Amino acid sequence: GFTGKDGLGLYGLEKFQNDQLSAGRDLVLTLDPVIQASTESALEKVVKEYRADWGTVVALEAGTNRVLAIANYPTFDASNWRGGNEDKWRNRALRDQYDGGSTVKALTAAMLLSDGLADPDSKVYTPMSRSVPGLTINDIIRHPSTLSLRDVLRFSSNVGISTLAERLGKKRLHTYLEKFGFGREVWPNDPSVTRSLLRDWQEWRPSDYATTTYGQGFTTSTLQLAAAFSVLVNDGKLV
Repeated sequence: GFTGKDGLGLYGLEKFQNDQLSAGRDLVLTLDPVIQASTESALEKVVKEYRADWGTVVALEAGTNRVLAIANYPTFDASNWRGGNEDKWRNRALRDQYDGGSTVKALTAAMLLSDGLADPDSKVYTPMSRSVPGLTINDIIRHPSTLSLRDVLRFSSNVGISTLAERLGKKRLHTYLEKFGFGREVWPNDPSVTRSLLRDWQEWRPSDYATTTYGQGFTTSTLQLAAAFSVLVNDGKLV
């Protein structure tokens, strides 16, 4: 974050913790300088390689969700933030919302495993496309016509995960998404952290239900997505 000429916090932790800092109390972060630096370096390389407009990374400590690194690229000089618009210095990892996309397939698979509706070797018929009312679902990567759940993830199959997820039902899928933290505040009382958007399951059409299983139709921030994935390495518990 940064402050104005009067020392008043204007953004980030400088704003959120302004009262504590103004009172002369220390604020100790959980960021790891080595992890932060290496994360920023790796992110810059990948953004340039894929000619992306921007990129973000959040690294959390397994089990505690202590934030070890938050990186955004392009970067900016926090001591010289004036003269630019918010696009230059906004902490996109916390504020920007987007579809989680195929990353969510791993979470949908976890739901199926948790409810005993599938195991890693469960087979499903997976043509390269399937139709649901109002939508044709397509796969991009060529694959066999029958896949295990393990291979559904390997080939990132929209057809496979949406077919298997029909075993969950709308309400159960929605309940799980909430338990993963979507549609909820991930960092309460901090206005710089945007809440993800998740519609009520009763509003879902068949096409909405299908696309939700592979991460479209609801939003997430990078921080929220990282927190959701932490559940997979924390014995199913969201910290």
